[in-house]
Amino acid sequence: MNSATVTVRPTVAPGADRSVARRPARTPKRSRRFGIGLAAVAAASVFAGASPASAVVNPNGAPTHTYALRGTNCTALVGAVRTTNGAAMGGVDVTCASVHNVTATAVLYRWNGSTWATYSSGPWTTRSNYLSVHTGGVCGAGAQWFTRAYVTVDGLTYNALDSNSVTSYYDPPC
Repeated sequence: MNSATVTVRPTVAPGADRSVARRPARTPKRSRRFGIGLAAVAAASVFAGASPASAVVNPNGAPTHTYALRGTNCTALVGAVRTTNGAAMGGVDVTCASVHNVTATAVLYRWNGSTWATYSSGPWTTRSNYLSVHTGGVCGAGAQWFTRAYVTVDGLTYNALDSNSVTSYYDPPC
């Protein structure tokens, strides 16, 4: 599935410039929130550095979404991470044209038809031009999946960056 780039406005962090427009909070809509062939585990791994790590979001296959983070020279790619055993895993890759203070969290949502389970990477912070954060892999029965990311760049906060807005079924083969 091809990804698209969307420009998002930041919410204003405490103590930040209040002249920046506040992005309205999203309200979950089940029809928009089911979705991606990936998930997570409570354990998380992070790879941060100046160059992409081996566990980055995979734009080939499962739905992904690229966001241009307004007010910065950064983008956030949110979606599935390819694993060697087929486990469901989600992540966010933040890439900037210059060095910034970046904090990112990836949260995977799994809908089994009656309840949501969430798996988070926890927040990770670096001063760099690149940060890749992902959840641990999840194996088990098929379900609906999607990834949501939360990113802060130099005090500008971007909430509820979703990998997709349609239902996506995945049955991890591991």
